[in-house]
Amino acid sequence: MPDKSQPSPDLPPAGSVVIKLVAVPLLIVTLIVGGAITVVILFGRISAEQDRSVSDLLAAVESPHGEKLLDVALMPRDKEIWQAARELAMRLDKKEVEVTPAELSDVVQRLSALSDRMLASARDLGKTGVQKFEFVLAALARTDRPEAIAAIVRCLDCSLWEVRRSAVQALASMHQVEGVRDAALGPICRLAGEDPEPVVRTVSAYALSFVADPSDAAAIDVLTGICTGDESDREVIWNAALSLARLGSPAGRSELRDMLDRTYWSEKVPMRVEQSPGQFVEAPMSASRVDEHLIAAIDAVSHLEDEELWSLVRGLERDPSLSVVHKVREVLEKRPSDGGA
Repeated sequence: MPDKSQPSPDLPPAGSVVIKLVAVPLLIVTLIVGGAITVVILFGRISAEQDRSVSDLLAAVESPHGEKLLDVALMPRDKEIWQAARELAMRLDKKEVEVTPAELSDVVQRLSALSDRMLASARDLGKTGVQKFEFVLAALARTDRPEAIAAIVRCLDCSLWEVRRSAVQALASMHQVEGVRDAALGPICRLAGEDPEPVVRTVSAYALSFVADPSDAAAIDVLTGICTGDESDREVIWNAALSLARLGSPAGRSELRDMLDRTYWSEKVPMRVEQSPGQFVEAPMSASRVDEHLIAAIDAVSHLEDEELWSLVRGLERDPSLSVVHKVREVLEKRPSDGGA
């Protein structure tokens, strides 16, 4: 079984791939190299209000003020609310010292009710309301309580793609909580294969490597279908190939071959960067970004027994990047047949 403690859109005419960094804030390596699925920080750095209790923050977040704002400037009260939502999610990372078990149960109940209220009015939420909703889901996930699962799963059917994406991330980050697999596997498989938004399909495809087990035929089937079917978005396919490998399936072998090739990333996958509003330019992928993608692919292949792919991994021991070489040697040392390489 793969180690789950470790977690991309149109094809240009020439067959190269454009990564829309503005539209896709969560790339494949953010998940796999970072060691966990994390919430995308949307508001920049804000100083923490450590003098406010979790209860105070929760009370502020429950206020509906500012949720229906569109693209207007934030008023102080609006800023306070989404700042409280962000701070609450962060503070629940230290729930052992921030709240008692009894208080945590109350937090889950109130956040679940808030999530349901926002879900019911999702079509009316403005930009700030959507961002607040995402942090509410992050806070629910960080409680690590089984009672939080149902409310997050309901958000997988939200009409807003941002909320669906955040709900998938939240459930994947809770993959060790009892009940997540039973409740979330089917819906996430559906999103990976059918969601109209490439970003949601991308995150869902990779999330399956956390939520599913190698014995889950439904997950293997949908991921294989992404790699071999008519999926046109390369980032979805890359993430499906990574998940297949992490689940012990070689069905994404052809994609992994490309992903273990530095030239593929540096010459065939340009990045589309927004220089100014509405103005985009294409540029070669940076060396550091190429390193990250190679390391992600190496890590995925380490879960397989595919000699062709391992041969490509060994070839990267001569890569110019020290971080890539270090990753190659790390996985080779852990492989019995390559021990001491």
